[in-house]
Amino acid sequence: MIEKIVINQQFCGPPGSGNGGYVCGRMAHYIEGPATIRLMKPPPLDTPLDVSATENEIQLVHEQELVARAWAGGPEIEIPPAPDLEDARHRTSLFAGHSYHAFPGCFVCGTERSKGDGLLIYPGPPQNASEMPPSVTNHVACTWVAHEAFCGPDGKVLPEFCWATLDCPSGWSFLSSGEEVALLGEFSAEIQADLECGQEYMVAGWEIARKGRKRLTGSAIYDTAGTPLAWASATWITIDLPAS
Repeated sequence: MIEKIVINQQFCGPPGSGNGGYVCGRMAHYIEGPATIRLMKPPPLDTPLDVSATENEIQLVHEQELVARAWAGGPEIEIPPAPDLEDARHRTSLFAGHSYHAFPGCFVCGTERSKGDGLLIYPGPPQNASEMPPSVTNHVACTWVAHEAFCGPDGKVLPEFCWATLDCPSGWSFLSSGEEVALLGEFSAEIQADLECGQEYMVAGWEIARKGRKRLTGSAIYDTAGTPLAWASATWITIDLPAS
């Protein structure tokens, strides 16, 4: 065992479970360079979790049950051009989660969070779908400014929050229809440049393919000039919510 970590309640996704992107970012801390993480079960909150290493991977374990696996290797995806900056700013108002959100307390995209408590990332569709390349499906985007609560003493956004930022936008690429609910299954990310506290960025997500209950997606963070700074690929698993 390397050490124990705790996923605090603040960093939840669905109720009672850690946000997938944030947990993956915590796991990526133990991998040099780009990493891939597979979530085996919902990561419990406010509970000591064991981080251990095998020959080929890092494992997150709770009471002898495997919660997540992490290994070296990043996403292999084509990154679409960044949206226009003004368009990305406007798209926040078009975020489908403002009308309906299965997990409104989500650390990344929850509409019940406040500044410094959640990331407040609300990606919406383009006003005109024809503005995106024909190869890009269900594109969503928004702008984001990192709050100081998510930055280190050097003014850089901590890596786990970069991973979290890349998480939910990829999901909203197919969730915006309101017809599905999904959980993150596998996440692969590469962070090429540090993000600065207080700096505005564009964040985008798009759908790549569907295979049964799986939704394969991509996401990226761009500077305001449209240069990609970090990107990820994700596999989401659609689920049925319990009847209320």
